[in-house]
Amino acid sequence: MLATAAEVGYSETAFVTAEDGAALDVRYFMRARDWTTINLVWQETLNRYHSRNLFPPGGVVEDPATGAAAAAFGGYLREHALTEPNATVSILQGDDMGRPSRISVTVPAEPGSGIAVSGTAVRLAHEATPVAVRHPSRQAD
Repeated sequence: MLATAAEVGYSETAFVTAEDGAALDVRYFMRARDWTTINLVWQETLNRYHSRNLFPPGGVVEDPATGAAAAAFGGYLREHALTEPNATVSILQGDDMGRPSRISVTVPAEPGSGIAVSGTAVRLAHEATPVAVRHPSRQAD
């Protein structure tokens, strides 16, 4: 597998088998390379991917929906001609943690043009209701 990584030009690739997975501490790899996040992606069909975004440095083991990573992945697909011109790809993320999201990424053919990201996710919290708070050092008039 390492030969495959070298063949496709990846120098920062780690392959982990199912047997090794239980012992893997991804934080080690991230600290050693000063990485903030890792996006693990596998392709189901030509335009449908599954993603897991690991973010331990931010205090979150995994992010259920990552629009910025989806946009970067769309640029990667275009740069390496891994999708058809003007394609829309679907990224499924968060299923493994019970927080499914569906991200749609539109990849224009023109290099340097913007990648459009939209989708659905699970709401984390409801909008807070503003509350008037009186500062303790001030007296009521």
